[in-house]
Amino acid sequence: DKEARAVLMRLLKAAAVPYCRALEQWLYQGVVDDPYDEFLIIERKDLKKESLSEDYNATYWQQRYTLRAEVPRFLASMADTILTTGKYLNAIRECKVSVVCPWANSAPIEYDPAKRTYVERIEAAYKFASNELLSLLKGEHQLMARLSSLKHYFLLDQGDFLVHFMDIAGEELDKPSADISKPRLQSLLELSLRLSVASADVHADDLSSGLERCTIINQLLTIFTVADDHPQANIPASNRALRGFDTFTLDYKTAWPISLVLSRRVLTKYQLLFRHLFHCKHVERQLCQVWHEHQKCTRLVSTAGGSLARSYCLCHRMMHFMQNFEYYMTVEVLEPNWHVMEGKLRGASNIDQVVTHHEEFLDASMKESMLFWPKILRRLEKIKMLCLQFVAASQRLIPALGITVESGEGLEVQRIDPRERTRLRLERTALAKKAGNDEGFIEAIRGLEEQFHTQLRDLISMLNMSTHLEPNLASLCSRLDFNDFFR
Repeated sequence: DKEARAVLMRLLKAAAVPYCRALEQWLYQGVVDDPYDEFLIIERKDLKKESLSEDYNATYWQQRYTLRAEVPRFLASMADTILTTGKYLNAIRECKVSVVCPWANSAPIEYDPAKRTYVERIEAAYKFASNELLSLLKGEHQLMARLSSLKHYFLLDQGDFLVHFMDIAGEELDKPSADISKPRLQSLLELSLRLSVASADVHADDLSSGLERCTIINQLLTIFTVADDHPQANIPASNRALRGFDTFTLDYKTAWPISLVLSRRVLTKYQLLFRHLFHCKHVERQLCQVWHEHQKCTRLVSTAGGSLARSYCLCHRMMHFMQNFEYYMTVEVLEPNWHVMEGKLRGASNIDQVVTHHEEFLDASMKESMLFWPKILRRLEKIKMLCLQFVAASQRLIPALGITVESGEGLEVQRIDPRERTRLRLERTALAKKAGNDEGFIEAIRGLEEQFHTQLRDLISMLNMSTHLEPNLASLCSRLDFNDFFR
């Protein structure tokens, strides 16, 4: 019955008018108008955008607006697009920017199952909203510049500021974590930024220093616990006193709408990568200082031999490991992954794609840097602890050798009378032999050498077994075991 069908369609269209008006407000303005709690979008007003800077799970963006379980059948296939469109417009409105679709008055949403013009208008509104929000972030709020800023500081792309910082803050960071003055640490960080190429970065003021309360392994376990919603999980306590070098981290201040991309979850991942790199840099610098001291007494090492020569060789092996591991993380993991992410961000058509590509970069970098592999990470931490124990043992030995800058092989010694020079050399040789024959030092070096060999062998074995999961590890293994000694 055509007449009955026409009457029915007219009644359906009339009944759908209030719902379509609410749909228009959401699609064209990003506003929920639902006095009777029946619209397909549910708004949670208790969630505030400021929580993105604190909430690891980024609840605001995922749960501030959600779909109702009962979605009208004629909108079912477009429900996700409708939700996303209004979210984008609402995000722009939260920036105090007035935005309305240009065709809002000329293209009303109408229920018309025959022509389905509402589908085209929903898709057009989605494209408009996504382009507007993305342009706002990349333009006025300088998203790409802020990402580059994070790369400079957290990923040490331009790490000269870190060299300055470790030089001037080394004494403070060597204290127990609880005794460190945070204001002093922040002032030293600001000074190091002013002395580096970062002085030209307009976003440098958003960077700040901080101290974590646990090791990087425990922090990872805590994060996984929070993400999996298991607060009762047992987190093992650290069995050693933590110093500033173990707990130092950076933080970055973000405001809306940049916090959509740089949420607390994202910044925590940057912090974990930074802590990983920073501690490796610290260990390498300590080994380099021991190597520098060794250069002052190379002749004594060749004369005294024994444990001094073993100490010299062990220092080189440890430096070789640390430098190659840092090279792997920075050159073979972070830089290629960043390049891939930049290409994806240039082709992104909406903010959700930007967030996804950015988190994919961070997850891939953390995984390839062993942060997602607890067994390998623990082995790596043991090797770094052995390196620091070796540094401590060497620092106790150096004063016993009587080596100073003035007693080296420079001009100061060359100007001394030849007989006096010979006497000094014999005296230093005797001191070196005595120090090198010290039972405590001999046992310490032998024990550290054996432990380092064992831990490095086991680490390389673990890495070789994981190359099928991460092909990049094959390159790291080939450099750590360049002569197939551990095969």
